[in-house]
Amino acid sequence: MTEVFTGTQVRDAERPLVEAGHGPALMQQAASGLAAQVLRSLRQRGRIYGAGVTALVGSGNNGADALYALLRLRRRGVRTRAVLVSERCHEAALTAYREAGGRTLPRVPGHQDVIIDAVLGTGASRRAEPMPIPGLGEALRPDARHEARGGIQRPGTQRPETQRPEIIACDIPSGVSADTGEVLSDYGLTADRTVTFGAVKLGLVVGAGAVLSGQIHCVDIGLGPHLPQASARLLETPSAGDRAEPDEAPSTTSGASSIELRELSGQDHKYARGVVHVVAGSTQYPGAAQLSVAAAVGTGAGMVTVDSEAQVSARVTAVHPEVVALPTDQALRRADAVALGPGLTGEAADEETLESVLAWSQSGGGILVLDASGIGLLSPERLRSGALTPNVVLTPHAGELHRLVSRIDEVHGTRVLREEDGDSPVASARAVAAHLGAVVLLKGASTVIAEPHGSVIVHRCRAPGLATAGSGDVLTGVIGALAAHDGRVGDMAALGSHIHAAAAHQIDPRGAGAFGAADLVAGIRRYRS
Repeated sequence: MTEVFTGTQVRDAERPLVEAGHGPALMQQAASGLAAQVLRSLRQRGRIYGAGVTALVGSGNNGADALYALLRLRRRGVRTRAVLVSERCHEAALTAYREAGGRTLPRVPGHQDVIIDAVLGTGASRRAEPMPIPGLGEALRPDARHEARGGIQRPGTQRPETQRPEIIACDIPSGVSADTGEVLSDYGLTADRTVTFGAVKLGLVVGAGAVLSGQIHCVDIGLGPHLPQASARLLETPSAGDRAEPDEAPSTTSGASSIELRELSGQDHKYARGVVHVVAGSTQYPGAAQLSVAAAVGTGAGMVTVDSEAQVSARVTAVHPEVVALPTDQALRRADAVALGPGLTGEAADEETLESVLAWSQSGGGILVLDASGIGLLSPERLRSGALTPNVVLTPHAGELHRLVSRIDEVHGTRVLREEDGDSPVASARAVAAHLGAVVLLKGASTVIAEPHGSVIVHRCRAPGLATAGSGDVLTGVIGALAAHDGRVGDMAALGSHIHAAAAHQIDPRGAGAFGAADLVAGIRRYRS
């Protein structure tokens, strides 16, 4: 997995090199890497010589990186333009660009192949109104090239000049916080690619930044020995709309290959493969049990048992005859993991069941995956500092985490989150995990897996179809099955998130979202096999 750093960490690593006089060399390395990615994009679009590339140049160092990249592109026959967005600019870079014959324009022309976003860099730290960029809206329209040349498109054809220009962000999409992924200034630019320098920034892979940054390519500029301990590790799953050409350098990450599941052997029996017990569903939400159980079976659990209301259990076992309906107190004798919460309604019996499973887990019985209503069932006593164990995985979405934090603050009079944590999903998940002593998997645009000792994995995947009813129930079953087979709790939570997203990508490669949670279960079976 790729190490990820906050923007502050990367700037601190750069500082001694800049102070030692290596700033210009760092800038040229960055410009070279940026130009190389622009050339790859142009090659994908069908031409380099005569292609149009415009850079939106701000006042900072990333504006200079873009100007030096334009210089390199001019040598390859690219028609380059620079739009100076700020009154100030990096003088040396601008002078070099103009002396080489580079043109600057007051507005973005409407017939470009690539637009380089270099307005704001990683130093953005406060909210501000975006600076106006004349002509940008028109240039981003798919038909901008067509209209500009007065061409006539024949029905049923896709001419190159009707393509929308590709947007490549220089270091980070403008206005995005490199520390948190928050949008501080909205320029309305969603990058197809981001070429980042020195290290992958946390703001590129969490929050809105994860959506706005596109494919991430990291250019090595020699910061490695100067970087501190990483803020997180990045796990990335192939996403809707990803593309690459045969000679293209890989992006920053390559899936879950660094998390390997314990291999099955010919001597394994069903108990060796792992037994997962599912406590889910109700007459109001019978499908939740069905989805969690089906996901556990499809992921490869050696045995799955279920405890739900009688008619729900009967429905589940009718569809899955290999599943055994058992009361939880009996199932715990054989279980390696319990998945609890999807579709429960918060009855007193649910609270009693949760307490018995927590006691079982804390005495070394196995792993508990707690989702949805199960998280809301945690008693005030279970919300005190250190009340849970690393054998417990909470899988909230942002709203559920917010409610959990509010309950902790209210019950114990303590603030789990510091004011400087803001809306950072990494800081929030890490703080709750440390407080409770459990693993927290925070679902979102990027999923954050935080362990009590502070280790964090960020799983990034653009799979819009996962935002559908029942998707979380499926994820609970997947993680339960993996945890039953292999007790590395945090890693199995991350691997479960990857399998969940990879299945979505397999059945919905274009990201249309035209599938339901039941289809996702089928995708998991295909992916696992």
